[in-house]
Amino acid sequence: MTPATPTPVEAPEPSIPASRNSAVRWLLWALPVLALLILIAAGLTSRQRDAVPLPVIAQVPDFDFTHYDGSSITREHLLGDPWIADFIFTRCPAICPRMTAQMKQVADALGDNSPVRIASFSVDPEHDTTEVLARYAEAHGAGDGWYFLTGDKAAIHTLSREGFLLGVDDSTSADELAEDGPILHSNRFVLVDDQSRIRGFYDPFDPADFERLLKDADSLATER
Repeated sequence: MTPATPTPVEAPEPSIPASRNSAVRWLLWALPVLALLILIAAGLTSRQRDAVPLPVIAQVPDFDFTHYDGSSITREHLLGDPWIADFIFTRCPAICPRMTAQMKQVADALGDNSPVRIASFSVDPEHDTTEVLARYAEAHGAGDGWYFLTGDKAAIHTLSREGFLLGVDDSTSADELAEDGPILHSNRFVLVDDQSRIRGFYDPFDPADFERLLKDADSLATER
């Protein structure tokens, strides 16, 4: 009698503990998330590395002029916050009202809570008394933190040329100004940091420059 061939018994597949299954599922979920976080961090690091800091162009020298409310405003008064400067005069027949309107847009875009301040220096201080500047500021909707400054004409013109590196013409006579003659001066806005260092010049009528000014001013406000 031929003996029966034993039926082979398959070995049972090893079971994976429930805790190991949980770990595997957790890894399958976590690894893509971790990879995404690494990519985001790499992108942020790359942008930070590629960001070009604003140049330090010049140091604004000391000055002492009078705001339309009669208070004295000095360079030291503006230390600690970034600010934007321009040079205008109230009986300017052309460019100055447009400059001031653009500066108002800058102030509005930065917002009431921005630490960035504004200083508008009159290149015609003999006419632009505190009373005249007060009316001009009110007419243009200037708020707190926007200074309209008057004082000695020679000192303001020297500050424009030597301090802010902006041209201004001294040749216009008082009679010519009385007839709405121009004082030739720069229309550039100047961004100054919290240490009174010039960090950029901007054409307020160029849309790209206008946006660049807002971005750079926000950047300096964050850095201080």
